[in-house]
Amino acid sequence: MYSIKLFLMINFIYNFEKLLIMKIYLPIIFISLLVFSCTSSRVVKPLEDGDKEVGLSLGGPLINFSDVVIPIPLTSVHYARGLSNSFTTYGSLHTTSLISGVIHTEMGVLYNFLDENEYYFGLSASTGFNFMVDIWEWNPKMFPVLDINAYKTYNDKGSFYYFGISNWFDLARYKAHGEINTNKWLFAPHIGHTYVGEKWNINVEIKYLAPHVSNEDIVVDYVKWFGSRGAPGIYLGFNYRF
Repeated sequence: MYSIKLFLMINFIYNFEKLLIMKIYLPIIFISLLVFSCTSSRVVKPLEDGDKEVGLSLGGPLINFSDVVIPIPLTSVHYARGLSNSFTTYGSLHTTSLISGVIHTEMGVLYNFLDENEYYFGLSASTGFNFMVDIWEWNPKMFPVLDINAYKTYNDKGSFYYFGISNWFDLARYKAHGEINTNKWLFAPHIGHTYVGEKWNINVEIKYLAPHVSNEDIVVDYVKWFGSRGAPGIYLGFNYRF
């Protein structure tokens, strides 16, 4: 897909058998490090003051792989803590990237603008940054992010559904190989549901990634729901609160 400098890690997963045969090693993955990395929303509904959460996210863009549609199995872990009933801070580590030799972290803070006890729904926004660096040449890259979500709780346990939009900003002038960067704003609308248990939460989210970017003439065969632009993604999250 993207002219967003396709994560070679994704190509690695997609062409895994061919790569084994050709004996291509992981360091080549960094060639296209600068990428729109896709995960589910870290925190949508703010934690209560002092509450903490650890979580695991699994999933990614949908691809056609050996005549089967599967999500790319990207993984990440995160930690969040409620600073007040309206402010929550969080940080994450992308574990698939780490295995591939790319350190990719995300840090940010969420603020709850509308309290659903006063309005029909809650409204939150989180802002922060994604930071990436490879382990060979230590070339860093940073992407500011902004997520906006509306959510509605529907039972006594606190389970809720939500919808919103994720935004990445690539402020660099050039992409890899000296190409002019023409995609400085990358966005992804999404819908999701979080089931809340006594300690464990389970989250399912569907995104449509970069609907303004061409998905043609690329290595990975992304599923095309809406023609020649964007790609759908599916994510599953498991969160433990304490």
